[in-house]
Amino acid sequence: MTLSCHKLRNKFTKNITVYTNDPTHSLETLVCRGEILEGVKFTPNRVNFGSVSRLDKAQTKTITITRGDGAPLKPKLHETNNKAVTAELKEITPGERYEIAVTATPPFTEDQLRTNIRFDTGVPEVPTTNIPIMGRMKPLVEAKPRRFVLADDKQGDWKETVELVWDAATPGKIIGAETTDPAMSVQVDDKDGKQTVTLMVPRSFDPRIGAQAVTLKIESNETPTVKIPISVASKPRSGADSGRAGRNSTGRAKAPAPTSAHKGGSRGGRW
Repeated sequence: MTLSCHKLRNKFTKNITVYTNDPTHSLETLVCRGEILEGVKFTPNRVNFGSVSRLDKAQTKTITITRGDGAPLKPKLHETNNKAVTAELKEITPGERYEIAVTATPPFTEDQLRTNIRFDTGVPEVPTTNIPIMGRMKPLVEAKPRRFVLADDKQGDWKETVELVWDAATPGKIIGAETTDPAMSVQVDDKDGKQTVTLMVPRSFDPRIGAQAVTLKIESNETPTVKIPISVASKPRSGADSGRAGRNSTGRAKAPAPTSAHKGGSRGGRW
């Protein structure tokens, strides 16, 4: 029997289930305890800057590297492949303890920050290691709420308004707006630095005909368009309305019992 240890760290306890052909002891549980020796220890084992705004200043997080059960440390940093991230190595105790200050400077060139801090350890058992670095840039502009929601059973003309929230010192400029269906119309208002988008839907429009959205054109090379989805509110389903009730073994709906609303035979006895 081989115990795979590649996902285990430090001290561990694992239960191992053993099946046997012994009728009185067909199932046994063995308890395996041990400690994984590590040539190098670092905390944390990844750095996440979370959601970062363009208005934020540079953020720094610290990784601590300590000697494990291997040789004394002799760390050496490699350059990162992302210009938004820099790293600086600091010696605390020679050969035993070091710190890496990882700094992320917004804005990032892409929405998602994905890179690694790679360094040589000087320990033969673990000569090189990588620490993942991640983060996410907030959208330049987004709608609050994030989508328009149409009522499934609307009885008349309908409209709904969302507000645009910018991750910028001042709101950007909207240079156009359109809907996926010409039956709907959209209006953008900018008052006292607050931008809103209003969707107007006529009574005759069927909201269930397919995916719909409002597209805004932005005066921005970074985010030239913003799409605001249009969805339909789900109507609560009762047992009587689910469509499953009243079906026979062939999958067809059973005929309803005659009532005053079903006089005559014009419906053929079916719904």
